[in-house]
Amino acid sequence: MPTNYALRTPIFAQATSTLATTQSAKLLLYNSGSLIYTIIKSATPNVPVIFEVAELLRDYLTISFPENPTTPYNTQSITFTSTITFYDGPNGTGLSAGAVTTIGGDGWEAYGLF
Repeated sequence: MPTNYALRTPIFAQATSTLATTQSAKLLLYNSGSLIYTIIKSATPNVPVIFEVAELLRDYLTISFPENPTTPYNTQSITFTSTITFYDGPNGTGLSAGAVTTIGGDGWEAYGLF
């Protein structure tokens, strides 16, 4: 059973590299298996790299509003995954230390506890 995420609440993809040569991290964000975002940022060894992805995922929700105001609106969920890969060069260059799958599941237009 997939994990459900409320996309109006921040969702953090986080990973830490223990390699002494780490200089950058690359986040790949997928919606239903299709790559939708690539984000690269600086990284240092033994310091967590954090990306906030909920706002990015909300761009891919489909929400329809009914003509009758007493009928609740419909929202479709999206299925997403994210991976973070660490590199020994700046800007996602150099040798890769392997990808870490950080979060994934179904995203909904909803509020969560924050």
